Amino acid sequence: KMLNKKGNPNLKILSSASIEIDEGVIVNGFIKDIPQMATIINATLKNNRMNDKDAVISISSNLIVFKELHIPKAKPVQFKTMVQNQMQQTISVTDEHCISYTIAGEATGEEADSLKVLATACPRAVVDCYRKVFSMLGISLTTVAVSCNCISRIVLADNKIKDQMPLLLVQIDPNFINLNLYENGQLVFSRFASVSPDDYDDKSDYVFQAVNENLFRMFQ
Repeated sequence: KMLNKKGNPNLKILSSASIEIDEGVIVNGFIKDIPQMATIINATLKNNRMNDKDAVISISSNLIVFKELHIPKAKPVQFKTMVQNQMQQTISVTDEHCISYTIAGEATGEEADSLKVLATACPRAVVDCYRKVFSMLGISLTTVAVSCNCISRIVLADNKIKDQMPLLLVQIDPNFINLNLYENGQLVFSRFASVSPDDYDDKSDYVFQAVNENLFRMFQ
């Protein structure tokens, strides 16, 4: 990361690589063959001379639950505990989930002394898959994040994008769609949906149909 002349953060990519993996190696966020995945990543790092020993990953899966909460203002440690407790009460997540959150502004109405929070709960078993892979690689996994939170850090670092809000960002993949809505410099809504050609009559055009369907649901 760098700073430009105006002091705004810029991102500088030193190198990059994309990996094509066989179907079934990763299923809905779960790595089904951990040794194979570690071998593939290791070969890619060596071929591209990437010697970094720290890693940050983002996970996409429809097993990740999104929930908007209103949490009373409190000190950071107390606030985190209240988010975890309310997630456990409202959507029955357990200690087998990793909970993270982002603050989306002040709550209104009767809860004016609260903050609006977009919280996520990811199965701990999904996270553990990636921890095992990077442990085999001897690379320190410093952060495991939900994909929308990683995207948000990039979006919200650009003042030109902030000036265009409200902004809808749609990530389209053959296997999933991720909708992120930004307003007043913050992420205010996120939705992740798995998609499959088997869910639509016209399999040749299923991605277009899935995008239309999920956008319509979000607008509603």
